[in-house]
Amino acid sequence: MKAAASVAKGGASSSAMRESRFLSGAWPARLLVVALLLLISGLIILPIGVLAIGSFLSDPPRAMHFNWSGITFGNYLAVFTDLGFLSLMKVTVGTSLAGTLGAVVIGAGLAWLAVRTDIPGRPVVNAIAVMPMFVPPLVGAFAWDILASPRS
Repeated sequence: MKAAASVAKGGASSSAMRESRFLSGAWPARLLVVALLLLISGLIILPIGVLAIGSFLSDPPRAMHFNWSGITFGNYLAVFTDLGFLSLMKVTVGTSLAGTLGAVVIGAGLAWLAVRTDIPGRPVVNAIAVMPMFVPPLVGAFAWDILASPRS
């Protein structure tokens, strides 16, 4: 009631003052977010763009210098017609399917234990189920590399 009365008398309401303070303080934060997004986009998009463009050139780009006279699909033709490519694809698809099947079996088993049974240590099972979400993929890749190493 008081805010409406002060607005009617020509004064600014407290919500309008808070909104104007919020907007005035938000511009520097918004500019910072935009600047960081542009920086990160440049750091991600530029290298990927150079790789994508370089994959169509006969000579790799050097120091952002592209020789546009050598545009070709020969690089892709060489990769896809190589006999080793098919065997690598078989291994990759097989490993992916096996990993997915293993994850589904383990995940479904943990979910069933956590929801449908009365096992002791149920909070521990719940914690174990979400632990892989907290481990970065790079750490997992190192672990698999160490497990598959012929010297370990």
